[in-house]
Amino acid sequence: MKGRFLDYWARAETGPMVLEKDFDLKRYWPRINALARKYKVEHDPRHIVPTDNEQLENVWKAAYELVLEVGFLCIDTGRVIMFTADEIDEMIEHVHRVIRLGIGEEERTFTRKGFEDYDNQRNPHLVAGRVLGQISPEIYSSVVMSYLKEPSIDATHFQGILSKANGMLTTPGSPWEMLAELQRVALVRDACRRAGKPGYSDGGTVPVKLQAQMAADDPRWGTPSGDCRGAYMSPSMKTSYDWMCRALHMYQYGGHTWGAGTAYLGGTSGGPATSAINVCAELIGSALLYENSVLGTWALDAVYFSNSSKQSLFASWWGGAAFMMHVPYCCLIGAPIQMTYKLGREYFLEHAAGAVGCTPLGFGVCGGAGAQSAGTDVSAGLGCRMSAEVGRAVGQARLTRKEANEIVIRITDKYQPHIDDRTAHTIGLTYQETHDVETSRPNAEFMATYNQVKRELKEEFGLPLKVTGDA
Repeated sequence: MKGRFLDYWARAETGPMVLEKDFDLKRYWPRINALARKYKVEHDPRHIVPTDNEQLENVWKAAYELVLEVGFLCIDTGRVIMFTADEIDEMIEHVHRVIRLGIGEEERTFTRKGFEDYDNQRNPHLVAGRVLGQISPEIYSSVVMSYLKEPSIDATHFQGILSKANGMLTTPGSPWEMLAELQRVALVRDACRRAGKPGYSDGGTVPVKLQAQMAADDPRWGTPSGDCRGAYMSPSMKTSYDWMCRALHMYQYGGHTWGAGTAYLGGTSGGPATSAINVCAELIGSALLYENSVLGTWALDAVYFSNSSKQSLFASWWGGAAFMMHVPYCCLIGAPIQMTYKLGREYFLEHAAGAVGCTPLGFGVCGGAGAQSAGTDVSAGLGCRMSAEVGRAVGQARLTRKEANEIVIRITDKYQPHIDDRTAHTIGLTYQETHDVETSRPNAEFMATYNQVKRELKEEFGLPLKVTGDA
């Protein structure tokens, strides 16, 4: 399908003209509500993990019609990019079925997994790290190394922000933003070499302006072809020339892009049910407009930024599962992508809930970043290890989706209260408080918390986890 997106992008100059406000309030919002009613898509808080294939079929039908009837607004031109049913069906026929991230010995190959598909590849088949928020320059390399030292992590989005370059704030569009991205990529590639993983895939997309990213995207010394960069939808059902240019730029030298089906619960996408439809519709749109190598589900609470709450997980997983039921896509990463808490017990529980829900759905898992991805120095590779170990235990136990749903409800009960009272982002510790910065190793107290949570998951839910110190 590469090349076809050029025809689709041209529709940003020829499609129907719509003011952005009218697109939101008169075109998108009435239609997504009508489709939710038509197909009886409702939020059932007792079923966070989707177990009803008939209801998933309804989410898919609603999302499919939403794409056909609403389209995607290009915010630069005020025109709507429309698609036909034949074009969506053609995308399904030719979508990425195999993807390879990284190069050399660090290359990893991924193909599609289905529901409860435990004998196809490992479980989970993709473990993705995520570094988000501001990272202090003096510990940046140490944070990166904490992910590289985890053998279960296949690739990482090293997306930590360097707030200054040459003593100046990294204002978007300034030379300082460009210098900061040059420094970030240099730090990441140097750490990868020192860890013996020179071809390790980095998906970090930090600069607000593409010109800063382009400065460091020279595969001879900076960004190798096995890396990924973001090209995704803006909420809700919107694109821009900037995202199109980012995709085109990466494809010129064989690089990859990642995208996501997003939704802002409490914002334009409404509640969990309509947000699930929006997640699925944006996954369809991402596959059409950007042909991303990797896709994710990123529904979150708009009022209190959380990608791990019960409502956010419902929207992410139902939208993602409906998409994967119909599209033989190679690599979908499920929520949560970033955690709400700082580093600590609840942070590990968020990872565990994600792995329990994602693995039986055939999704990859993600983790590492905490404090709503907005705090300073709250990312660590040990979070991803929790996702990997719990996902592997789910595969060994061969949990059904129904069994996984019951466990997810009980795990989220443990951490949801402080999301509800909006204090979760204040609970926990920083990287410096939980690691030896020189060696990037978790300290004894942090490892004790990690093992305590694993023991809790093993004893309460029967997950076959190995816990250090147990006989």
